Amino acid sequence: MTKSLNQLVHEACAAGDALQAASLDLINIAKGMPYVDFRNKVAKAIGAKYGVAPHESQLHKGQLTFAKDSAPAQKLKALMKLHPGQQRSKTEPVVVPATLRRNIVDSIVASGITKAQFDALLREVRDSIKFK
Repeated sequence: MTKSLNQLVHEACAAGDALQAASLDLINIAKGMPYVDFRNKVAKAIGAKYGVAPHESQLHKGQLTFAKDSAPAQKLKALMKLHPGQQRSKTEPVVVPATLRRNIVDSIVASGITKAQFDALLREVRDSIKFK
């Protein structure tokens, strides 16, 4: 028998309420645990549900993970967003001071150099500066 629209909406609402409640409970648990400990316990629980043993990450020693893009890996990624100490991407947006950018652009445009010269200039500048 096919479910009616009302039945499906009620089930979706109930599932959403259950998800919200479980998420809040997980957040409260996560607040009291270091990130790695929480991750490893969540990975073990997910592994038990899917019948797949998590393995140690090659990138992050001491952290359990699953095969990339697998269902357990996706669940782990989603649940780790609940931890307040979640690891942020190391590629945060870089903001160049507007005045510096404007001065450089004005100087380059005023010089009348070609694109090839501009590309060479960028390489030379990049190679000549050592950042800390």
